[in-house]
Amino acid sequence: MSSRANQYDTSISNRRSGLIVLLCFSMYTPAFAAIFTVGNPVGSGQCTHGTIQSAINQANSSAGADTVRLTRSLTYEPEANSINTSQELTVEGGYATCTQATSDATKTVVSGAGGAAEPVFRITANTGGIVHLRNLTISGGDEDGSGYGGGIFFNGNGVLEVRDSLITANVAGSGGGIYAQGTGSDTELVIGANVVISNNTARYNGGGIVADQIEMSMLEPGSILFYNEALGIGGNGGFGGGLYIFGGTRSSYAYIGSGTSGLGAIYGNTAVYGGGVSVNGYNDDVGTYSDSTLQLFTTVASNPAKISNNFASNAGGGIYLKSSAGATNGTVSASAELWNASLEYNAAPEGAAVFAIGAETFLFPDTSSWFYLNASSSPVGAIPCSEGTDCGGLIGNVAEDINGQATSGSVVRGATSGSVYIGDTPFLGSELPLGGTLVQANEGASLIHVTNDDECQLYLHNALISDNQ
Repeated sequence: MSSRANQYDTSISNRRSGLIVLLCFSMYTPAFAAIFTVGNPVGSGQCTHGTIQSAINQANSSAGADTVRLTRSLTYEPEANSINTSQELTVEGGYATCTQATSDATKTVVSGAGGAAEPVFRITANTGGIVHLRNLTISGGDEDGSGYGGGIFFNGNGVLEVRDSLITANVAGSGGGIYAQGTGSDTELVIGANVVISNNTARYNGGGIVADQIEMSMLEPGSILFYNEALGIGGNGGFGGGLYIFGGTRSSYAYIGSGTSGLGAIYGNTAVYGGGVSVNGYNDDVGTYSDSTLQLFTTVASNPAKISNNFASNAGGGIYLKSSAGATNGTVSASAELWNASLEYNAAPEGAAVFAIGAETFLFPDTSSWFYLNASSSPVGAIPCSEGTDCGGLIGNVAEDINGQATSGSVVRGATSGSVYIGDTPFLGSELPLGGTLVQANEGASLIHVTNDDECQLYLHNALISDNQ
């Protein structure tokens, strides 16, 4: 599988097939960089602009990497801002006044409440464009109907990087918090450190984030998808309470790290399919093949990665995987690859921890979906478990309905070419030999149920299975 991962700190790292290329965007200050300040009063020696949009417009006409600083001397509500750039632009809160030289890290609230049914920020980053959002609280976005992106709608062939921010209480058709859509191979969504995406609602798919044919990373400490919801109104959608990864004519990859201490990276979200994460795709193009992939791995040794306490009302409490087959032979293959990571205390009527289903075709072999737990080579940056300890696992997941009643479902379900690999399976090149995989304290009518057909496969190796009910 060919994939690319990214992580922004003082740089953005692009990985393809294990190779790292560093594109250093913030290691220097461009000669033509300009700073624009938004607040009250506006005038000489004071603020340069009285609105966010007017400052963005001037920054876009200014050469170089520009910064728009938002002060707390104004109330930013209702807001529906638009950014369309091929340059580097930073929109940063945390300033009390326009003359304050450095941010005090207090988040500046930018709200769409009471205004047009639009995202709070509609962002297009064209090829070469990089947009940074920092020290902001983005709330009250309300894209109507089936529209995309409540807090943020992002598309293009550039980069959006968010850090030290709260994205909360936004609503959209899909992508309640963020809808990120790639239009080219260089598109990236980077969720940096200390970003909380919480209490957002999607009427259809992706309560927290939709990653649509894009590379997404959330690898730095302190970031989490928390209590978001994908409703699936009218029986339409309902995929991915926390995160919806969608592949089509281009692949989509999401790389998730340790998240917040104690809670992990994806916690307490709800959906119809994939309470925590849903990995899907749609493709009916002749001869087009792409991937829709989740990678979850520990990035902080003291804080093992996990997806926990999520609920799906139909299937896949922690993770839901569904591959797609084209009209002839175009396919989107869905997979989840976990290293030194856990699915804990998730629930659903079927597939409390994981539900994996492939796609049937008439003329060609079925398109499989795959769940790997410590069962293939680890990605760059993954921290292995310590010798003598378990390397994550499936812990405390329960097959139950919305009323907490036990169902006839399983903890892990593979159906119609859905395959499950648990443990450091040697023939797949696993690189986590120091400890085994723990399968413990789960409850269901069956622990693992994989359909008995030629395409479904189940492998377990070096796994401790104990105290399940």
